[in-house]
Amino acid sequence: ASSDGGFGGHVISLAGGTMRVEGVELYRMGQAGVIARYPLHWHMAGSVPGQYVRNNSIWRTNQRCITIHGTDDAEASGNVCYDHQGHGYFLEDGSESGNLIVGNLGLVSRVPAQAVRLLASDANPATFWLTHPANTVHDNHAAGSTGFGFWYALPVAPTGLSTGQPDAPRLTPLGSFRGNVAHSNRRAGLQVDDGPRADGTTEVTSYTPRLGALSGGEPVPAIFEDFTGWKHRGRAVWLRGTAHRLRGAVLADNMIGATFASSESWLEDALVIGETANQTAIPDPTFPIRGYEFYDGTVGARRVTFVNFMPTAQRPASALGYNRNNSFAISTANFGEAIALVNANAVWLEDPHADRDGDKAAVFRDIDGSVTGEPGRTVVANAPLLVGPSCTWRAEWNSWICPERYVQLQVRSDAGEAVAPLTLARGDGSAATALVGIPNAPSRAFMSVVPGRGYRVTWNGAQPLRPRLVLSRVAEGDRVRVDFPYPATPVRVVRDYQNGSPLPVASSLADAEAAGGDRWWRDPSTGLVTVILHVRSGRTSTTVELQPQ
Repeated sequence: ASSDGGFGGHVISLAGGTMRVEGVELYRMGQAGVIARYPLHWHMAGSVPGQYVRNNSIWRTNQRCITIHGTDDAEASGNVCYDHQGHGYFLEDGSESGNLIVGNLGLVSRVPAQAVRLLASDANPATFWLTHPANTVHDNHAAGSTGFGFWYALPVAPTGLSTGQPDAPRLTPLGSFRGNVAHSNRRAGLQVDDGPRADGTTEVTSYTPRLGALSGGEPVPAIFEDFTGWKHRGRAVWLRGTAHRLRGAVLADNMIGATFASSESWLEDALVIGETANQTAIPDPTFPIRGYEFYDGTVGARRVTFVNFMPTAQRPASALGYNRNNSFAISTANFGEAIALVNANAVWLEDPHADRDGDKAAVFRDIDGSVTGEPGRTVVANAPLLVGPSCTWRAEWNSWICPERYVQLQVRSDAGEAVAPLTLARGDGSAATALVGIPNAPSRAFMSVVPGRGYRVTWNGAQPLRPRLVLSRVAEGDRVRVDFPYPATPVRVVRDYQNGSPLPVASSLADAEAAGGDRWWRDPSTGLVTVILHVRSGRTSTTVELQPQ
């Protein structure tokens, strides 16, 4: 084989063939930049129960190590994949299921030269590139990658030669992911996001497993069990999707332990260590290390012990925090519960950035008092609109502790009108926050607000004629008054518009207040419209929309 030219041998098994390879050393195998030329490779072989590659040593490869392509029910166990170009253990199309990937070691995943990359994602190589969730992935180790350790890169449907097969990887329940270890990777140890498109590039991916993936069945949790991740320059874990559980994890010496850009997803029964006695210098000594980051949501941490997250003169540190520089909506129901702190600062929230509305809305609930010392308290960012007179400042957290519960107020227009930039102020004028809206979507803005309070919207751009207000993350009976200017033109107000009818106009502001959301008011002297968002029995949100006549 020629190491200079990247031209090595390869072993391939096609449909009808049999692959059983055990105890073999493969050196400088595979062919750089040539598709289907990998050291060990099942190629469109269909279902192959009883076939395996076991206890082999594959090293200094020109491309990948073990490829399972269009093949189900194969076994790859006990192998070593060392110093390889591009993704190492590689499921190719997103059609591959029922495979057993157990007890393998992967080391030093390198970025191929641009001219010989088969996929754009090879620029961030994964030691284990997993394009279908319905496989058994147990007790593997991934270390020293210039990209990721384990990357669930799920396409909408199978790609490549498997295009057209009836499958939906992003909706398929997780087979089993248990006992895997990742360390010393440049990016995440476990990444569930950024699935491939048909053209080989990747896109933001929400993994939302369901029973009966092709028939739209009920959601089912994806449980990532007993994962160990340490010494990552980025995060140990990044998950995006719905109903994920990172259970029994041990995370240590990472810049960030875990971030969930998810919904209904929890870190649970875990141990997260900020700095061990084996800690080495991190790339940025001023970076605020964190154990668990809230993002999107609803997400939370439950029955988690955090150890050794102490600030220094150079940088903050905390067990809990929010994803920094956040422009997107967050759930006011994000939570911590049964949190144990050992030599750990509980929270640190960065001061909100003016162009990041998610920073300004950052709140999470302390369910049982294990974070703040008092059950039901809310930890909130240092943003004036969030903070009331009953809140208490915690300097070491750069945050406030407040007794109130918060809900989410959305101001939007489904008619495509811009609602942002806008200013949201308390009804009494005591505090205000400028909102810039969601990036590339000025028709949507959001903020965390307190039920029972009143707020006033001021449009800082053009006046939207069809604004919609949505109150979510609520409890029955929650109500929020919102005032905003509207032109002196005929308009109707519709509540829960999808099956609602126009609300009657109140005879006065007092009448609108007394009606509890059943009437609305326009002040003839100021032009201000007043609506009461009131959550009815059995509902999880409430909406009103203005519709010009």
